[in-house]
Amino acid sequence: MFGASKPGTRAQSSEVRKQQFTSHSMHFPSLFTPPANSFFVNSQERNSATQFPIIPYTNFLHRHRILCVTIVAAAMRAIEKWTWVRSIDSGSLLVKRYAGVFACILVYSLALATTLLPAHESRADALEDVQNRRAIRIAVPKDTPPFGAANQYKALEGFDVSIARMIALELGVKLDMVPLDSGDRIPSLLNRHVDLVISSLGKNPERQKQIDFSQAYAPFYLGVFGAPGTDVKNAAGLGGKTIAVLKGSIEDGELSKVAPASAIIKRFATEPEAVKSYLQGDSKLLAAGNVLISAFTKEQAEATQLKIVLKDSPCFIGINKNETALLNKVNAMLSTIKQNGMLNVNAQRWFKAPLPDSVLHSSIE
Repeated sequence: MFGASKPGTRAQSSEVRKQQFTSHSMHFPSLFTPPANSFFVNSQERNSATQFPIIPYTNFLHRHRILCVTIVAAAMRAIEKWTWVRSIDSGSLLVKRYAGVFACILVYSLALATTLLPAHESRADALEDVQNRRAIRIAVPKDTPPFGAANQYKALEGFDVSIARMIALELGVKLDMVPLDSGDRIPSLLNRHVDLVISSLGKNPERQKQIDFSQAYAPFYLGVFGAPGTDVKNAAGLGGKTIAVLKGSIEDGELSKVAPASAIIKRFATEPEAVKSYLQGDSKLLAAGNVLISAFTKEQAEATQLKIVLKDSPCFIGINKNETALLNKVNAMLSTIKQNGMLNVNAQRWFKAPLPDSVLHSSIE
């Protein structure tokens, strides 16, 4: 078994191995090219197939996979030849030949692993990804009227939904809406499940450390509302008037800070009770959020007017950091629809009130 080989056997065996090696090396490129349903796909294939982020492989090695295979094949052949020669010298032919096979497998495994390394530095920016994919994924409210909710036909509609449609139209791409709960908005953006968040998103210092924001696009504020004929131009005008408010709410606290001592604040245990007191005329004014007023009927909304703002916290579009191209596109679109009045029309439809100055005249901060 370990004795000398017959004459010509070595040459014949070498030729057979050469043919086998050539045959196998022809199939190596397919191993360097992940299948369509592989976990390791490039960013464009990943984004068109699923909304979940996948680790991309090194683009350079994929583009030059034939060259890589050639180099690996040459290295494997050299190792095999070296181990063959060493095996003759050492007298352990079979053991050393298997050592050569193991060495070849090791080299090939290292080369294949290299092609699967992340290549974040070669990732296209978000705008380029959207254009290549020809679709933009936007997080919208799941059940938060009037910003976004399902209608009677199970289709999403609302202020934020309409803004998402405008952005997709401006970019000339398909809109893929992703309905999310509030707690899932920023994590989905950071994990690149979505490209933008248009979901009544407020801005605060903690969030600014994680993501970037567009200019303000939607109103979200607490205020004092009343009939158009009620004369209230500032906090001093609240003196002597009855104001209905939900007990212990944020608007209750803000109202208590600015209302003069002569103001009569009627605190109710539930929001419907406070609204009922105002609509029936028992209270001249109502302290509430603009979202609550948007739920009024057309007649009730026309008979109600914002008097003063207690606390203003407008909404912004969220985007991942360092995505300047896409952010600029979004801000340019928002500026345009503010100037041509389309954003105000949208606000009148969904909030039953015009945009406040904090939104209408806001710019990039």
